[in-house]
Amino acid sequence: MVEKKGFFSLLGESWKEYKTNFYTILGLFLLLIVILGLVLAYLGIPLLGMSSDQIQNFYKSNRGVLYLMFQVIAMFLSALFSVCIIYIGFNASKKLKFKDALTKGAGYWGKYILVAIVLTVSLFLLALPAIACLASSYLLVLNSMGVSVPLFIVANPTLLLVIGLVLLVVPFFFLIRWLFSYIVLVGENKGGFSALKRSWEVVKGKSWRVLGYMILLAIFIGIFNYIIAIISGFILGYTGNVSFIGEGATQQALVTPAGSFINLIFGFVGKLIVSPLILIFLKNFYLELKGEKK
Repeated sequence: MVEKKGFFSLLGESWKEYKTNFYTILGLFLLLIVILGLVLAYLGIPLLGMSSDQIQNFYKSNRGVLYLMFQVIAMFLSALFSVCIIYIGFNASKKLKFKDALTKGAGYWGKYILVAIVLTVSLFLLALPAIACLASSYLLVLNSMGVSVPLFIVANPTLLLVIGLVLLVVPFFFLIRWLFSYIVLVGENKGGFSALKRSWEVVKGKSWRVLGYMILLAIFIGIFNYIIAIISGFILGYTGNVSFIGEGATQQALVTPAGSFINLIFGFVGKLIVSPLILIFLKNFYLELKGEKK
C-alpha cells in the first residue's frame, strides 16, 4: 500500500515537474494560446463600452462573425494545449523537446475532444432537473415582486430552491468520479468511454479525499488569481488606465484599451502558471490514488 501524500506535497512535486519543462510549456502556450488570444483581443476591441443592442449588432457584422469563429478555434487549440501538458506530465522525468510534446500530445487530441463532449453533455443532462428547479424558483420570486414572467407551475420558491440545490449533488458526484478521465486518456492510452470508466473505478471509495483536495486546489488558485488581479489593478491605477464613476454599490470601473491589454497580459501570465500546474497536479494525484506513485 502506497503511503498517502498530503496536498502540499503533491503540489510541490507538480511545481518541480512544471519547472523542469517550463520552456517547452511556454513555447506551447505562446503558439496555442497567446497568438490567437491577441487576435481575439484585437477583434473584440469594439465590444468595449458597447450597450447590449450594440453588442448584438456587432455579432451580426463580419468582424463579429470572425470573432466568434476564432473563439471556436481557440477552444480547440486550448484542448490541444491541455492534452500536450498532460503528455508532458507523464514524461516529466526528462526535458521534452517542443516538437515531441506537440506531436505526441496531438495524437490524443481527437479522443480528448470526444471525452470533453461526452462529459459536457452528460453533466448537463444530469444537472437539468436541478436547473429546472432553480430556474422555476427564480421565476416565482420575480413574479412575487410584480415582474411579469411566464409561469407553468405553482409551488413554494424556497422549496424549489432547496430541491434544486440538493439535486445539484448528482452532477457534482459524477464530476468527481470522472475527474481523471483526461489523465487516463493520455497516461493509459484509453479510449473515450474507457477513460471515463477507469476514472470512476479509481475514485470509487476515495471521493471525499478527492473532493477535499479539489477544494484546496480551488482555494489555492483563487488566492493566486486574486494576487494577480491586485498587481494588475495597481498597475492600471498607477498608469492611469482605469477610472471610476458613481459611488458605493453603483460604482463602475472604466478601463482604457491600453488597460484592457494590460489585463490581458496578466491573464496570460496567470493561465501560463495555473492551467499546466492543475493538469500536472491531477496527474500526480491520479497516480497516487492508483497506487503507482512512489
